[in-house]
Amino acid sequence: MNISENANHYQMNYVFDGLVFSDSLESLKSVASRPSQLAIFEREKPAEAGPFFASMASISFGIAGEVNKGDTLADIEFLLEESLSIDVQRDPFYKLWLKDMAQVCSLFCEVEQSESIQMWIGSRRGCRRYHVDNVPRRLLVTYDGCGTEWLADDAADRDAFAKGEPNDKILKDPSGKKFMGEWDISIFRGGGTGLLHRTPDDALNGHSILMRLDNNEFGDTVY
Repeated sequence: MNISENANHYQMNYVFDGLVFSDSLESLKSVASRPSQLAIFEREKPAEAGPFFASMASISFGIAGEVNKGDTLADIEFLLEESLSIDVQRDPFYKLWLKDMAQVCSLFCEVEQSESIQMWIGSRRGCRRYHVDNVPRRLLVTYDGCGTEWLADDAADRDAFAKGEPNDKILKDPSGKKFMGEWDISIFRGGGTGLLHRTPDDALNGHSILMRLDNNEFGDTVY
């Protein structure tokens, strides 16, 4: 079973309003050469994932470290083994989850044209305010819980954002809120033209598991 290629909703790549919807992991590799603000590969959450992540609902963790392109699976397994229980690691789905994370990390190494990248994965998410990332690109996958909330440019007041106003001033149109789905792979372009996004309230107040990938030069950037 190859989770990473599971049940994509799109039959072809298409672009609109600064967004790129990709039909495969392979097509995401070209995101660095595109001017798009956000690239998305939508995936179905595997049926086995629900019970597995439900068993982790009481676990609070946050793990950061370097993942090398040639050893993605071994590096991720090493990073997680001290923080997750033996029962979690013995679950049959655990190995499939590790494999998926390894495939996504390998992809981002190719996007960044780097032999290694920085990975953070955990249940503690705290980006309450709409923001853009101070990195060239950032890859996010919400494996469980509510995915990243983001705003199209016409739903956001950039002047209010620049002035440090709170979220209710930045959000011009509540119907313009968008959310990543569980297991969707998203690559946000950072900097001044990036899309505003945040941790949704459901993830701030409840259980979720997010993976964040960055270029090695930006591994310590606050997310």
